[in-house]
Amino acid sequence: MSTVEEIKSAAMKLPAADKLNLYRWLNDSDEVRQWQHEELKREIQKGIDSLNRGEGAPLDIEEIKREGRRRLAEMRARNV
Repeated sequence: MSTVEEIKSAAMKLPAADKLNLYRWLNDSDEVRQWQHEELKREIQKGIDSLNRGEGAPLDIEEIKREGRRRLAEMRARNV
């Protein structure tokens, strides 16, 4: 079993408050933040490269609004 798997297994046994503290500790780590920043830069570059290849399309704002309203109505219907 890998060290990550061992940590996951141990973390599953923790109370919720301890899991939250562990999450916050990891999330606040400079190393994790640097990795997240680099990952974001890679994803942005993918989008830029895609646009440069002519793969972009104009946004249909009205369609986006319709879809958002539809999803909101679904969420509200489930919570009633």
